[in-house]
Amino acid sequence: MTTQKGFRAVNGCGEHNFVALTLIDHACRSRKELHVVWYNLKNAFGSVPQELLWEVLERMGEPPVFVQVCKGLYKDTAFMVGNAADRQTDPVTQLVGVFQGCPLRSHAE
Repeated sequence: MTTQKGFRAVNGCGEHNFVALTLIDHACRSRKELHVVWYNLKNAFGSVPQELLWEVLERMGEPPVFVQVCKGLYKDTAFMVGNAADRQTDPVTQLVGVFQGCPLRSHAE
């Protein structure tokens, strides 16, 4: 099961809330101790320097060829933004963050 719930067609956060409430209820009924931590990582994948991402993948033991392929996908990439007047910005180089929908998002969890 993936833990990433953003950008889904359905409310994936509801699943996380259901699991949390179920665990809390179980702990209360069985009189067990339970520790709950909530993270709110605003723009977590959009703000990470890409060089840090490659370092983390290496430290996690990913094969060097995998890390090199990932670096290649992100090397010299840029994006442009269009508007309603059918104009677009100059290319903007992306040096931080992971692309929307990139498989690295779930791999880095």
